[in-house]
Amino acid sequence: MDRTRAMVESSLLVALSAVLFLAGHFLPIVGMAFSLVCPAPLVVLGLRHSLGRAVLGVAVATVITAAFTGAVGALFFCFGFGFLGIALGALGRRYDKAVDIVLYGILVSIGSKLLLMLIAVKLTGINPFGLEEAEIMPMIERIASIYSGLGMSEEALSLAKEQMRATLSLIPVIFPAL
Repeated sequence: MDRTRAMVESSLLVALSAVLFLAGHFLPIVGMAFSLVCPAPLVVLGLRHSLGRAVLGVAVATVITAAFTGAVGALFFCFGFGFLGIALGALGRRYDKAVDIVLYGILVSIGSKLLLMLIAVKLTGINPFGLEEAEIMPMIERIASIYSGLGMSEEALSLAKEQMRATLSLIPVIFPAL
């Protein structure tokens, strides 16, 4: 594969990964499905090209996501999906058995999620495993005030607040499944 073709393919895979993450970040319901496949282009990048190109691709995709979601969103992309994509691509090149790839991939996923949770605790000062109603409501009210300032109607705002409360209360329960 010549250099130009490899660069174009890498660029498209990086852009696709960033777009999938942004869709998962901004689209309410279908965004969850996009989040599941977000690392896939990075895995393909790691399989078809070098590990260095995959790392560079994650760095570029992290910068793209930072432009739209800020530094916190970029950290979530990098640690939540970027490392996983790089690792699965490298594992796919190294191991022939799918069982090995999946098992090591699970370990990498758990490690990156724990690192992400550690960073989130350091940034926010809130332990996501110890969330209680008293801690959740001030966060929801701050987010609701931002939405209200952007012109969201009261009906939509109350619905969004209830959805956020339900989602945040489920985080400690579903974290082991992530």
